[in-house]
Amino acid sequence: MNENSNKIKKIPILSYLCCLLAVSVLFTGVTFSRYSSSTSGDVASSLVPYIASYEIDNISATNFPNTAFWLSSEENKAVGTPRTVRYVMRNFEEGENGVQRINALDLQGSIRLYVPAELAQNLALQVEQVQEGATGTAVTPQYVLADLFKLKDGGTWETVKSRDYSALASEDEQLTVTGSLHEGSGSLVAQAKDEDGQGNTVTVSAFSQTVQYSVGFQRGVPTGMGSTGGAGTLLTDLQPQLFIDLEKETDYYAIDITLPEEMRFTGGAAQERTFVLYITLTEAIPQQDSDFNIEWNETDGYLQTPAAGGSVMQFSGAKVLGYHFDVKAQTYTLEGTDRKTSTTVRVTKSYGIDEAGNQYTGTASLSFSHVAPISEGAVNYVHPIENFYADMSGTEASAPADIDEAQSLYGICTNLNGTAGAYYISFSGVPDNPHHAVYGESDEKYQMSVSLSKSYPTRLTAIFVQASQSPVTGAEGEVSV
Repeated sequence: MNENSNKIKKIPILSYLCCLLAVSVLFTGVTFSRYSSSTSGDVASSLVPYIASYEIDNISATNFPNTAFWLSSEENKAVGTPRTVRYVMRNFEEGENGVQRINALDLQGSIRLYVPAELAQNLALQVEQVQEGATGTAVTPQYVLADLFKLKDGGTWETVKSRDYSALASEDEQLTVTGSLHEGSGSLVAQAKDEDGQGNTVTVSAFSQTVQYSVGFQRGVPTGMGSTGGAGTLLTDLQPQLFIDLEKETDYYAIDITLPEEMRFTGGAAQERTFVLYITLTEAIPQQDSDFNIEWNETDGYLQTPAAGGSVMQFSGAKVLGYHFDVKAQTYTLEGTDRKTSTTVRVTKSYGIDEAGNQYTGTASLSFSHVAPISEGAVNYVHPIENFYADMSGTEASAPADIDEAQSLYGICTNLNGTAGAYYISFSGVPDNPHHAVYGESDEKYQMSVSLSKSYPTRLTAIFVQASQSPVTGAEGEVSV
């Protein structure tokens, strides 16, 4: 981790590995574009120390293939696979010599998942507690959210009646649902109470927000039929998809799962618990009105920098912000030796838009990211490349203004900078035109056909509250993508 990341981990109330995020909502392809961190809530107290932290420890995958979980309604033959997110929650702060400070209050932990509504309606969630050297134990049943959404005006939610999407063995629950959820507003609270008046709680709150997301198009070499791209194009030598970057107001859900009462963190005693969140896509997202299977049309002009004063282009009712795609780039050791291996670089071109958000300014900016695992065995993540060098002796350079200037530069991404495993990434030959295999090509080797995937920003948050408080008002930390 770089110097700035280490500073982030020292925030008093929350510490976490901000590069390792829970979930990115993708139906195919990996399109993490950025990561950031923030905290909210009361982070200071003059009476008692309030210490809580979490970190995302591992994630099985960062995408969902857009297919129903079961092959057919008659056969329980799974074609889907749950995505798992392993995370650790603590009520203490570690120092160089071990535990440094311990929270003085009893804390209740919750998980909050922010996802677009069109995905949330097709998810099943379940939480497992994992202990070192022991088999994991499910602490919730599998919550099939479609069954909760059917109770949009309240009622009784019986998890035993939900279809089993390869759930972990657990006790089923009968939850009392209150509240109302209509047309992207309102909230539902589902509470399961045992004979002692304790039990899990699931809360779903609806809201709308303006978000940036991407739609990916198949990219490759045309076989001859429909050779100009678009309708009827058959492609071979398939390349990473071309993503059109977009922005529009979108319906979202915030889904809270409050952990069981016995999972509380006792004040004054250092405690650490590891959980795994299972996220299952139960049904394929319908292609109608979901930006799938849209034919590429080169005349739409999405790949040309718009002229100044031109109205902002639209794609399915969204503003077109630019595009991005992945390419291979050669790597070198810090001593200047060819590593004989390439790495993946994401090329992003963003179009300038005026403050009113209605017209283009006639400018375009170029940025690069490194697409690679943060650690051995991890899935790929996207890290900004912000450190540029004029040569492999370490002569610093400014960020390139255009692709011509980039050709002679080298970069080190934020995740590699200052680490023992750092290496240079060469931009020589890296194109900014998705039609080209390498910089400077005159012919358009690659074409686009139809849209295959969609990527939305999502967040997973761990929330800690004083045991008598509501999770909605607790202090939280979050990692955004």
